[in-house]
Amino acid sequence: KIMFDADSVMMGNTARVGNGQLSVAGNITASGDISSGTVTSGSIVTSQLIIDTLHALSRVAVNHSLMIEKQTAKSYAEVSTTDTAVALVLQKDSAGKGVGIGITPSAGERLSVAGNVGVSGNLRLSNLSGTGDRVLAVDSNGVLKDFPNSCFGLNAFWKTDGNIVPANCNPFIGTTNTFALNFRTANLPRMTITSAGNVGIGTSTPGNNMQLEVQGSVSIYDGNGNTSLFFGREQPTIQAMTATNQYGEWGIQYWQNHGTGNPAVPGGLNFWKPSGSDGSSAGNGGGNNFLFLSDNGQVQIGDKTPDPANSIHTDYKLSVDGKVVARKLVATEVNWADDELTKHLTLDSLQQDEKFVLMFGYLSGIPSGKEVETNGVDFGQMSSLQMRKIERLYKYSFKFNHAIKKIDANILQIKSENVSLKNENEELKKQFNEMKKQIADLQNKMNVLLQSK
Repeated sequence: KIMFDADSVMMGNTARVGNGQLSVAGNITASGDISSGTVTSGSIVTSQLIIDTLHALSRVAVNHSLMIEKQTAKSYAEVSTTDTAVALVLQKDSAGKGVGIGITPSAGERLSVAGNVGVSGNLRLSNLSGTGDRVLAVDSNGVLKDFPNSCFGLNAFWKTDGNIVPANCNPFIGTTNTFALNFRTANLPRMTITSAGNVGIGTSTPGNNMQLEVQGSVSIYDGNGNTSLFFGREQPTIQAMTATNQYGEWGIQYWQNHGTGNPAVPGGLNFWKPSGSDGSSAGNGGGNNFLFLSDNGQVQIGDKTPDPANSIHTDYKLSVDGKVVARKLVATEVNWADDELTKHLTLDSLQQDEKFVLMFGYLSGIPSGKEVETNGVDFGQMSSLQMRKIERLYKYSFKFNHAIKKIDANILQIKSENVSLKNENEELKKQFNEMKKQIADLQNKMNVLLQSK
């Protein structure tokens, strides 16, 4: 036995070395136990401490709390506490290939740990070092691997700051069953893609017939005011075009710079036809202003608008460059012509109208052809002017009718008088014939008297 007291080492009953310190230049070999009540030392320096493995139980014990021992039944050494509730076991496997903490190391493993491992600093795995950040994943065997450029790496971990997609990979974000895909911010649902592919923004239940349903406002803006929303790509002429030129059948855009002039034409919503669409010419790149809704409330159909420099009609609400076909057209703001019927007209007025037409070649009060070419026709105003002329003609007709009635009455009176005169003439003719007869009788009587004398 080697006995230790508080400040010395005693070998048997005779040796005492140093003051609380034991220095050994070589090996200490013990064939039995080394025990002590207390060991106090600043340091113990030795090149090797060997506990003889030939004995059934070889142990170094410190204060009955830390033991280093070798069991005959086991082919490894243990470091443990005597308190089994907090036991710490460090053991080396029989092949000498690894260390186990709380567990016998598995074959081929350098370190096996039963329980959690806490690391307060960095954990560096030298076999996984390389260039750039990689994705770490655990395979089916529980092995930690890195996947720098593989589909498996993308499937295991999709980075939020961008991903490198390897060749022959087709990664996606979504579901593989019949559940919907939901997107949230502030833990509130913002967008939903149903299993049928319907997209809802602001709603988690988009309609079955709605490929996209948005509850809220939608802004289409690129900073230049030239962004379009396109509809339809069914035409073969569009399908035959390159992908960079495929727009659609119709485009709707906010056109910021609609045109220039004095004053400048304001911007607005432009309905246009892209090149190659039905009804457009691929040579001229389609066309603009099929319908244009101006910022000032004016509506334009077709390319041409009244020139602000040469037209008085810049206050239009609707401008149409072409024919307008309507089942009904109603004008409500019209100075109608009812007062024309209350005016006093004479045949002298008709003579004055005749003189105006003979002098100028158009009706008085009606715009001339030259004025119409310059300023156009106000149909509401023209209807009122035409109605005035019609009412004026009616008044002349009324006067003519009254005059004709008077003439007819005079003619009837003359006819009646003519009948009376005719009757009187017949009576006079009878009287005349009777008088002629009487004169003839008198003449015969006178001739008889003259012959008798």
